[in-house]
Amino acid sequence: MIPTFEQCMAEVRAKRVTYRESNDGNFCVFNYAPEVEFKKLWNGVNIWCRGLIFDCADTKAPVAVPFKKFWNVGQKPQTQPDVLAAKGLPVSIAQKVDGSLGIVHWDKYRAQARVSTRGSLESDQALWATAWLNDNISSDDECLLRKQLQAGQTYLVEIVYPENRIVVRYDFAGLVLLDVVQNATGETDTQHGSQSFAPAAWRRATTFAIDTVSALICRAKDLSGMEEGFVCTYADGLKVKIKGDEYIRLHRIRFDMTPRRVHELLANCDGNYNAALEMLLKAAPDEFADPIFAAGRELVRRYHVHRQDVKWHVETAQADARGERKRMALYCQKNLDKSLWSAFFTLLDDEQEKFKTVLWNATEYKDIVI
Repeated sequence: MIPTFEQCMAEVRAKRVTYRESNDGNFCVFNYAPEVEFKKLWNGVNIWCRGLIFDCADTKAPVAVPFKKFWNVGQKPQTQPDVLAAKGLPVSIAQKVDGSLGIVHWDKYRAQARVSTRGSLESDQALWATAWLNDNISSDDECLLRKQLQAGQTYLVEIVYPENRIVVRYDFAGLVLLDVVQNATGETDTQHGSQSFAPAAWRRATTFAIDTVSALICRAKDLSGMEEGFVCTYADGLKVKIKGDEYIRLHRIRFDMTPRRVHELLANCDGNYNAALEMLLKAAPDEFADPIFAAGRELVRRYHVHRQDVKWHVETAQADARGERKRMALYCQKNLDKSLWSAFFTLLDDEQEKFKTVLWNATEYKDIVI
């Protein structure tokens, strides 16, 4: 069931969902918080909050319902390859377009179609898409689109233009129709095998035919970096992403999703490690959350192991050497790895802030894989 306004606000109060109003105060958009992904706090409400829009000035009713959260192949029990194989073939296999999700609804206050992105009705992408939509639609198409939107349907598109390039470079700018959602149920046209009306200026995501899901997974491994991958839709509404290996590699580089970057963030934060990692993930797809936080947890573990080790040896050296610095230096060289010598003397001199910096510098990250 599609959540109510009150249910979404309860998620906001629980800090699992964010709430943002449009500048005119007529609409609000709910979007799940980053920690829902890495702490696995999904429930029947926040799974729909990926740009769920309500008329907050009047009816408190949903005016736009996005796809509910869906995952990569292999990322969840229900998206394991063997589970998918047992379901049979998807009813649709479509190109995954590399842009920003656009959520199209009818703005009754302005009497025009309006586009939002997942977290904002006034993001750069939303404003560009709204302007492009209304500048590139015929009167007849505008009338048909209005009827569909007013009848309780949400059009989901990919917003593509040069300034919004993620990884793939396209030779066009515009909107690519992905699917149409029924606001009352969350069901999509694609899962029922029907093709929705779209204005003539819009493109449609390319569709593919394949014999088995395993063959599609193999095909994704061979895609170039200029193709993101595929989205499979099943008759029960399940959607699954299959991304190309080269695209993932380029995306990781593009947004600096590297162990070095994770190490740098943790070393320079105030000790709130989760907040630092969330900053890194704001510009990244959700599938990076698990490996990023796994890398973060391992680096923090190593840091604290070093910290306890150095503290113990400083205390032991002070007791054994009775304050004689030369004897303490000999103790350090004999009992600690060379990479920790600087940390030993920094703590010995009670330079606490410098000790933290030196210790993070000694925390190895090059063997960690993301």
